[in-house]
Amino acid sequence: MEQVIIGQYGTPSTSLPAHYIGLSAAYLWSPNEVDVNQIISTAGVIKNLMVSLSVAPDTGKSYAFVLRVNGVSTALTVTISDSDTTGFDSGNEVTVAAGDRVCIMCTPTATPDSTISRHSTVFKGSVAKESLLLGGSYNIMADERTRYSGITGFSWQYEDDARQVIPTAGKIKNLHVRLNAVLTSSDYVFTLRKNGVSTTLTCTVYEDSGEVTASDTTHEVTVAAGDIVTLELANSSSDNRFCFWGSTFIADTDGESVLLCGTNQSPDTAVTYYSDLFNHMNGWGSVESGYRQLAQALKIKKFYIKLATSPGAGKSYTFTVRRSSVDTALNIQVSDADTTGSNLIDTVILYDWDLITMAATPAGTPTSPGGVYWGLVCVATTTVSYPSDPLLRVSGLRRTFWAGLGGQAVYQCELALGGMSITYVSPISSRDIPSAVTPAPTPSGLGYQQSDYQNWLNFYMINDIPYMIKIFGHIPSYEEWLKWKQAPYFPKYF
Repeated sequence: MEQVIIGQYGTPSTSLPAHYIGLSAAYLWSPNEVDVNQIISTAGVIKNLMVSLSVAPDTGKSYAFVLRVNGVSTALTVTISDSDTTGFDSGNEVTVAAGDRVCIMCTPTATPDSTISRHSTVFKGSVAKESLLLGGSYNIMADERTRYSGITGFSWQYEDDARQVIPTAGKIKNLHVRLNAVLTSSDYVFTLRKNGVSTTLTCTVYEDSGEVTASDTTHEVTVAAGDIVTLELANSSSDNRFCFWGSTFIADTDGESVLLCGTNQSPDTAVTYYSDLFNHMNGWGSVESGYRQLAQALKIKKFYIKLATSPGAGKSYTFTVRRSSVDTALNIQVSDADTTGSNLIDTVILYDWDLITMAATPAGTPTSPGGVYWGLVCVATTTVSYPSDPLLRVSGLRRTFWAGLGGQAVYQCELALGGMSITYVSPISSRDIPSAVTPAPTPSGLGYQQSDYQNWLNFYMINDIPYMIKIFGHIPSYEEWLKWKQAPYFPKYF
């Protein structure tokens, strides 16, 4: 099965040396690759590296992004240069095995303009129903106490702060962990916890063993929708270490993978705040653009959420998945004394280049929740088509002839498209009458001219380039735009 792996946003360095970031839900670019690697837990291939930038590199400058496996650059790479802001490698695939270390490397050329990068990839597992859960921590752990993290994301906290919600039935197995250096003072013991209880899925990195890795490929833990999971690190060490891990999720339903997220921080009690849809412990803010992540073609459904504290009588929070700054139907309202909610009805279809966020909208000045934790199901789709009307058909036809009038003679065919009703659009309604001085324009499309294209292009270049890139994969030519507009239905937000 295929799984869309949504990466994080961040500001890569504009000068050498190269910097590195985790493949999934990572938070910072680092000059040290060993500090950001994530661990593959089941065999497959990684493909479809997609990258977008908030600011173009500038003339003669570039950023090069490449998938790294076990410290070696692979063929999966994207270079974004000059005035471009997007890049996509859909032609290369990289084979990975359990225990492999992966990350994204960025190399700047000629000191490009500072930018925020966003990336995503696709993992295709070799085993049916298996997908990746990738995590890690940049936090230095030297206070000799037990800590907890989500099983995806980057953070160590107290257990209540690290909770994540499982959105669908399945199993978790193949726990692999790695440290950035050997231990010298005590062991690190990693254990999956479910609903506050330790499970049998556990592994230990031993001090003075010379090893930085450990794994448990024997045990499986069954989980159900609504279960709360964390990863425990029992630590009595004074060593300062970075930890990274991976595990495998086996969905009962083939094709389903999970997005797990949460934060111990609270959204605002008066106005809408935003957060990453997929990360851990990154908080909330009032400016949505600071939390956008880059999606690829997939469906999101089975939305579960948990609050640490209820909103209070007559008050509520509504949590909404947003696609490119627009609310979707996938939302949950948590009201009154409730602390949990779910939406098992609505499904959101995402397209390549969509930017996704989570919104929290308060009503009635609710009590600050003290922490919000959620999970969603994702189903990767190789092709997502925009809606079409199955009743649409050609219900009329007219042929028109224009004399040349000094220019080239033109034959034009007009279609009346209809189903339950008929809609007719004249292809010459807004064109000048042809003359010897002004010949007839080339007849194409449903009445759209070069000026229509230019107006459309100017608007979206200024206001929302991601929507344009989502449809075409690049800035379209006039001819490409005409073909798209000729389709019986095209996305309503255009």
